[in-house]
Order: sequence, then C-alpha cells, then structure tokens
Amino acid sequence: MTEASKIGIGLPNIIFAHARWASTLFPAVFEIMIPFLKYKEGATPGKKSIKRTALTEEEKVGAKKRYEEKRQRKFQRGWQEDRPWLDFVDGLMYCSWCKNENVSNCKFVTGTDHFRIDSVREHENSKWHKHFTPKYKPKATADTHSTPLSEAAKCLKQLHKADYERLVIKFRNAHAIAKHHRSFRDYKFLCMLDKVKGLDVGSNYLNDKSAAMFVHSIASVTRTQVCEKLRKANFFSLTCDGATDFTGEELENVYVRICNNGKVEDFFLCIGSPSSTSAKDIHSHIGEMFENFDLSQVFQEKLIGFCSDGASNMQGCKSGLAALLKQTRPYMVATHCLAHRLELAFKDAIKAASLKLYEKTMTLLIGLYYLYRRSPTQKKALKISFQSLQQTIILPTRVGGTRWLPHSQRAINAFVKGYCAIRQQLENSSHKNAKTEGLAKLMRDGQVIAFILTLKVILNKKLL
Repeated sequence: MTEASKIGIGLPNIIFAHARWASTLFPAVFEIMIPFLKYKEGATPGKKSIKRTALTEEEKVGAKKRYEEKRQRKFQRGWQEDRPWLDFVDGLMYCSWCKNENVSNCKFVTGTDHFRIDSVREHENSKWHKHFTPKYKPKATADTHSTPLSEAAKCLKQLHKADYERLVIKFRNAHAIAKHHRSFRDYKFLCMLDKVKGLDVGSNYLNDKSAAMFVHSIASVTRTQVCEKLRKANFFSLTCDGATDFTGEELENVYVRICNNGKVEDFFLCIGSPSSTSAKDIHSHIGEMFENFDLSQVFQEKLIGFCSDGASNMQGCKSGLAALLKQTRPYMVATHCLAHRLELAFKDAIKAASLKLYEKTMTLLIGLYYLYRRSPTQKKALKISFQSLQQTIILPTRVGGTRWLPHSQRAINAFVKGYCAIRQQLENSSHKNAKTEGLAKLMRDGQVIAFILTLKVILNKKLL
C-alpha cells in the first residue's frame, strides 16, 4: 500500500470547501490528498469559537426562569425519609397529619404538585404542622421502631450504646474529681477501679488530660445554663470575694443571685485573676468577664445589688468597687456581708468583755494546735495519754481561718473534750520543754477555762 493510500484511509470523507485556500495552507499534503477529496455544494468553513462573557444578575435570573419553565420536576422518594406524614398519591403530595385535622388554606391538605424540597421544608416548619406534630410523632416513632432492623443496624446500635455508656462512666469520674477537689491524676485510678469492678470503660480517654477535657466540657455546659438564666432574669445581684491558690496568686470569685418565679437562686459564675486587688482592676476584670460571656448588656442594665466583705477596696465609699459600680447604676444597693459582720461583731464583743482573757485563750488554743502539728514526739505522747485515760483521741484544731466562728467553735469543742488528756501530757512534758510548761500553766488558769466554756456556750447557740 502506498503512502497516499495510508493517508486516504486515515482521513475519510474530509471535505475542503475552498480548494484554493487548502492548497495554499497545506501544499504538500494537498497534492497527496487531492485524489481522495470530494466537493460538496453548499459547504462552508467552520465558525470560530466565541468566548462567552460573564452573565449579569438579570441574565442569570432570566436563564434560571427559562430553565425552570422547561424542566419537568418529579416527586423524590427520598423526601419521605424521616417524614412519616408525607404521602404521594395520584401525582400529588399530601400531609396526612394536617389532612386528618382538616387544616384550612393548606396546599398539602388539598394536594400539591409543586415538587420542590423547599416546599416540603416550608410546610414542615409551618405553624399548624408544628402544632399537631406532638400528637402524631409518638405513633410515628412507634411505627418506625416496629420495623425489624437488619443485623448490621443492630450491631451499629449496640456499638453506639456501648460508647455512650463508657462516656457516662468517664464523665462521672471526672465530675467527682472536680467536685471533691482532687488531682486530675486520680482520674486514671478511678477508671482502673471501675475496670476491676467489671465495668466497661474502654481503652481511650483514661489519662489526666482527658479528665481536664471532660471537666472543661461540664463547666462550659453549666456556665451556658447560668448565662441563659441571667438573660431571662429581670434583675440580679453580684457577690465577690477574694481568694488565693497554692501558688499565692490572687483570685476573685464571682457569684450571682437571681429570683426565678419567686424562688431565690445562687450560682457560681466564674473565678479569675485580676491585674491587682485594687478596686479599679477588679471592676475592669468583672466587666471583661461579663463581656466574654456575651452578658455586657445584662451586666449594665440588670445589676441592682452588690455584696462583699468590708475591705476598703470593696466597700470604700469613694473609690471602692461598690462606688465604681454605683457611678453608672445609682440605684444599686451595696451590702456588707452579714456573715463577715457577725464574725467581726462577735470578735469585738469578746475583746471588749476581757481583752486579757481573750489574748490568753487565743495563745493557748493556737499554741496547742501548732505544738502537736509540728512535733511528732508530742503528738505521740498525747495519743498515749488518751489511751491511758481510755478516751477517744481528739487532736487540737486550728482556731483561726477564713471562717472564724466555725473554726473557733470546732477548736473549743476539741479542747473541752480532750482537756484531761491534753493537760496530763503537758504536765508530764513540762520539765523538759519550756513551751509545754507555759501551755500547762494556762490550762491550770481557772479564769481562762471559765472564759473558754462561756465561749463554747455562746458559739453553740449562735451556730445552731
């Protein structure tokens, strides 16, 4: 076969409308192909491709309208998934629930051929459909569950249930850790204990970082609920109190109190570290905290009360936190905490009655606490003294603290119950230790003992 024949076979029925133009453009190829070319009357050269320009918004709307006019929409069976109310009968869509209730002016009662998912969703969110949904939904759910599940579906359902139960155990362990002020490292121990008990805790989320994540999630949900209650409340009051962590960093606790349907409720809102303990920095810190929770408007418009201790940075009449809050809320009521006032009043009263006896009593109670706390030898001797008298071992407790009255009551009760054993041990050790000799001398002072017994009676009555 010649070269010309190969080309002729490879390019069949090629038509050149203008032989002169073809011979000029491809002279060599034209000479070879000329025996195989045919002329067809009316043939024209091909048109160049036209670059399409971007359509305007009006042109897009018009094109979409023309497309919708030509398009033939059909009912999609997939729309009936999770929609037991949607029926398709004789080429029309119906809502069986609204049809049973004879809802007027509803296309899904009379039947509609507007086959669009938007129409279905619009009816699903309509007022009357939502009104009758609770009436039919339980029945529809029961009908759905009556359908037998496949083996794969059953396995998947059991798998989800097992994962949920494992997470419940882990969340409860994390909540217990946070509730009882334990270290996150104890979380792993609790999960191991659950596994020994035969509970299925799985093999994931079993370290201290997972515990912190769970606690953070619990706190986030709880804080969201508190913020929502604040938004719904007509007004609220604020309570602030300072604290320090184990590193010595100053912290500020913020609580809120609202009235919900005549019931007074208190909620912990947040704890944070202001720049300093000055009133200005605490005020800025509280404002930023409410802003972070998207409660700036609530803080500005609904705050009517403020409560704190009697420190000058809180209750100062000129530059305290209460005064700063009143600058934009002149109607706000500032209250000095009644519990703090009671403790201060009690302390001032007993000092006024007998300052000398009060100082001796505090010296005795504080000295006994630190004596047995810092000296293992003295603590062991005290336990032997209790055993020789056949009494229950009661060690002296701290008399001071953040809550002065309960701590004082606890320390005085422990002193009175263990008086005989403590005095016996001190007198036996007095010839070796000057400190124990001084404490034993105070315990033999009748006026000090009478003063302590008087305080015991007063505190037990006050704190009942």
